[in-house]
Amino acid sequence: MRIDQIEYVVAAHQQQSISQAAESLFVTQPSLSRAIAALEKELGVQLFHRTYQGASLTSVGEKLLPHFEAILEETHRINAVLAEE
Repeated sequence: MRIDQIEYVVAAHQQQSISQAAESLFVTQPSLSRAIAALEKELGVQLFHRTYQGASLTSVGEKLLPHFEAILEETHRINAVLAEE
């Protein structure tokens, strides 16, 4: 599990779209999709329901989202401490 994968999941949830999340993060849509798919494979669960209308979290994705958000918050805190040095 990588931080960028977690960031992609959170962004896709916020945007309700994988393609819009990719655009907001300045990565290609195929790259973001592959990263999320690799995370899903690693975890052994599907995180998103994907449709032509967008993407929505599965029930397990909903359960993991607060943990993913907490990881990102801690990462930002770590980076802030390092920026002070």
